[in-house]
Amino acid sequence: MRGKSSNATKLLSQIKVIVDQSDQNGRYWITGSQQFSLMKGLQESLAGRVAILNILGLSCEEKNNKEADINSLFKEIFIGGFPIFQSNEAPNREHYFNSYVQTYLDRDLSDIFGVEKTSEFNKFLQVCAARTGQIINSADLARDSGVSVPTAIDWLGILESTMQIYLLRPYFSNITKRIIKAPKLYFLDTGLASYLTRWNTSETLQSGAMAGAMYETYIVAEFIKKYINQGKQPPIYYLRDKERHEVDLVIEDNGLHLVEIKLSANLDTEQTKNLNYYFNKSDNFKSKTIVSLVDKEIETSDKVKYIPYMSI
Repeated sequence: MRGKSSNATKLLSQIKVIVDQSDQNGRYWITGSQQFSLMKGLQESLAGRVAILNILGLSCEEKNNKEADINSLFKEIFIGGFPIFQSNEAPNREHYFNSYVQTYLDRDLSDIFGVEKTSEFNKFLQVCAARTGQIINSADLARDSGVSVPTAIDWLGILESTMQIYLLRPYFSNITKRIIKAPKLYFLDTGLASYLTRWNTSETLQSGAMAGAMYETYIVAEFIKKYINQGKQPPIYYLRDKERHEVDLVIEDNGLHLVEIKLSANLDTEQTKNLNYYFNKSDNFKSKTIVSLVDKEIETSDKVKYIPYMSI
C-alpha cells in the first residue's frame, strides 16, 4: 500500500465503515513494504478489526532448494531471502542492496523516524552487520559508530522495529542466577548482512572469518521465519552464563528444547558439552538438538539429535 499517509487514513476510514456494517471476516487484504506511516491510522480507525501479519524473506522451505552441501549453503546465505533474487532475471546484487540501503536511510529513517544523521546511521548499520550472531555491547557499538550510547540504543530499536535485525533475548529461569542478560543481535537477511560486511562472493564468505556467524544467523532466521509464517511470535531465546556455558537456542514450544548450531558434519562430544550441561541442570528441558551439515538425522548415545540444516 503506497501513497501519502493522509490518503491512506481516508481509505482506512472507509474500510472501517464497511467492516462495521458486515460480520464477514477477511474481506480486505492490504499489503505493502511500509507500515509505520500507516500504523497510527490503523490503530485509530481499525482497532479490534484488523490483524497485522509480518512477512520476512523467503525461507529455505519456500525456496524449495534440494541441495544440502556446504557450497550450496553459502550461496544461499550470500544471496539471502529477498524474493527478487530467486528470479531468473535477478538484478545486480551490489546495485540492488546499495539502492535498498539508501532508500531505507532516506525514506524510513529520515521521513518517518526523523533520523538526521543518515551517514552515521549507515556506519552504525555496517557495524551491527559485522556483529551479527554476537551478544550486544551498546558501548562498543557506539564507539565504533562514532555516536553516543543512548543514540546507539535508540538506533538498535529502530533496526529491530523495521525488521532489519532480531534481538534474541536470554532465557531466564531458576537454572542459574549467573545468566548473561544482554540480547544477541541477528540480521534477518544474510544477503544484506553479507553485502554490508563487504563479502563479494559466496566463496570468500565461506572461507572467511564470518562464516560461522553467518551460518548461525541464517539458521536463527530460519527458526524465526518458521514461527512468523505461522502467525506466531518466535518462542526462542539463548542461554549463556558468566562461565561461558552457551547454548544457541532455547525453544519454548510444547516444552523447552535446547538447540546448538554447528557448521560441521562431525559428531563430536565437544559439541554436546553445553547441551548436556544445561540439560542435566533441569528436568524442564525435553530435548537436545544440533543443527549441522549432516545429511540425515542421527541420535547419539546421550540422546543428542543431529539434524540437517534444511530440515528445520
